[in-house]
Amino acid sequence: MELKPSQEMFVQSYLKNNAHGTKAYLDIHPDIKEASARVNASRLLANISIRTRILEQLEEHGLGFKEVVKKLAEFLNAKRCFVNHKGEKEYVDNRALQLQGLTLILRLYDSLIKSGVHLSLTTDELSKIEQMVNEHGTP
Repeated sequence: MELKPSQEMFVQSYLKNNAHGTKAYLDIHPDIKEASARVNASRLLANISIRTRILEQLEEHGLGFKEVVKKLAEFLNAKRCFVNHKGEKEYVDNRALQLQGLTLILRLYDSLIKSGVHLSLTTDELSKIEQMVNEHGTP
């Protein structure tokens, strides 16, 4: 289903404002009070067509769930290379980068859930996320 121009503007503003519905609504309706913007943004985010469009946009920009999980796995498996005193290359886990990746995925996931987007995760996908969190700790 195609969105109305005002709905599409909301989606674009929503993504630009880091998935903050109230800010997105105020962006396109600056004369509205914040409380009204919050209610109206919530109504828009409950619309399945708008939620679908948000997910489409995320996927277009490489931020779909599968892409994000792939990037997270890359972050969590990142190794830092250095040359030791013998001139040999050594690889060590890069915990800072791993925690940064985990933080990013948790923020994105949290943002999507707060925005009303319902992600359908398989049991396997949920297990992988839980395993990553358990192995690397919560940031």
